[in-house]
Amino acid sequence: MVEIRNYVWLAPFVAGLLGIMSIFFPAGTADFAGYIKMDFWMWGMWVQTGYIGANTIFLTDIFSMVGIGCSVLTLIFSIIIFITANQIRKNSKTIIDTRMLWIASGILIIIINITWAVIITFMNYGVILHELWSEFYPPAFQYNAMIWFYFNFNFGIIGPLFSGILAIIAGKYSKRFKR
Repeated sequence: MVEIRNYVWLAPFVAGLLGIMSIFFPAGTADFAGYIKMDFWMWGMWVQTGYIGANTIFLTDIFSMVGIGCSVLTLIFSIIIFITANQIRKNSKTIIDTRMLWIASGILIIIINITWAVIITFMNYGVILHELWSEFYPPAFQYNAMIWFYFNFNFGIIGPLFSGILAIIAGKYSKRFKR
């Protein structure tokens, strides 16, 4: 009979993969009146495609540096979760040794990504986007300085949250096993 304790490593393994993969996906995506599509990553890359061609921009302001720092920390904690889950799978580490590491890493990943989302919310990118793309909207278009007014959340910001939650659940659930 297959026991669940043999597969306790699977949840943090998936959590680590989600965290690592999310770095390579955009954090936000916007479609401006069907003419222009913009994507941005947590680490400062913006890609614009549309009828005027395609542009790739790397921002170098202080908020992008914060984004790069948050991306690196998310990547480090995700790799830690991934490696420790793999070590448990190979029986080279015990669950007791790594359980608190999973919980702490999951909490830190969540805090890092929420902090970045709050920081980018209060930036002036909304002002810049409004000035650039207001010609595509009707005159009654309401101005909003928050970037999330223009952009939808994407896997780059949602993935680490799922990763952190899954790591915390795995850490709490693995408390039952003594292996």
